[in-house]
Amino acid sequence: MGMRSVVFVVLLVVTTGEELFEAVRADDVDRIKAALKAGAEIDAKSPKFGDQTPLMHATLQGKVNAAKFLLDRGADVTIGEKDGYTPMHGAGYQGRAPLVKLLASKGVPVDEAHADGYTPIQRACWGREKRHSKAVSAFLDAGAKLDNAASCRTTNKHTKRLLYAAGIPGATPPSEEAKAERASL
Repeated sequence: MGMRSVVFVVLLVVTTGEELFEAVRADDVDRIKAALKAGAEIDAKSPKFGDQTPLMHATLQGKVNAAKFLLDRGADVTIGEKDGYTPMHGAGYQGRAPLVKLLASKGVPVDEAHADGYTPIQRACWGREKRHSKAVSAFLDAGAKLDNAASCRTTNKHTKRLLYAAGIPGATPPSEEAKAERASL
């Protein structure tokens, strides 16, 4: 193979890889399919996106159609990004309840701790938006364990209510939480 052929092959792979990530961002299954058919690798890591795989990218961006398509085509759910966070951790951190449900339905473990010791549900607990409490609910529905409310370390009022309603030990009743909040003012 001549030098021009090698350059063309490298350029083709880079271009199809970039197209795959763009298609994932657009949640466009037809474009994802075309990029894979053109030679993009389903589990390729992109330095442009923190060494994320297309599946991790779809998860963090909340692109359910793209994630489902990639999972159905065999994307590896165990590949982490530059810091080792896997798609389930990303779903928790970003508060992506539909992706928690999708990943769990594919058999992805919901309680697997990262090297830092935290689980995906704990990452969801840290979020401040309502979507994070929906992710916590999805984790609990999928069988995630949360030993006590203190391990959740949340300031999200929706998550606090959810933990109390779910009977998580140490969760504060909403009325007591409001009293404590008023007393601190």
